[in-house]
Amino acid sequence: MAGLGIIMVFNGEECLGCEQCVDVCPTSAIRSIGWSGMNIMNIEIDGCIGCMQCCDMCPVGCISMYYLGNGRNSCTGIGCNEV
Repeated sequence: MAGLGIIMVFNGEECLGCEQCVDVCPTSAIRSIGWSGMNIMNIEIDGCIGCMQCCDMCPVGCISMYYLGNGRNSCTGIGCNEV
């Protein structure tokens, strides 16, 4: 995501641990690294290409992406918002 003007937010308390986001990520930038009352995910920021597949696949919407300062919301993912 470096240079893309995107911030990814992961809500571990809402995560079901289904790992559908892990399976759908085309760059393998997301991986589950444990459970401590909530799912703990590792998201490789430099590996993320901002494709939104993880946001679209998450059944509970616990992954959000925010586009920064582009003046419009160009995102199609269920969890995407403009800051």
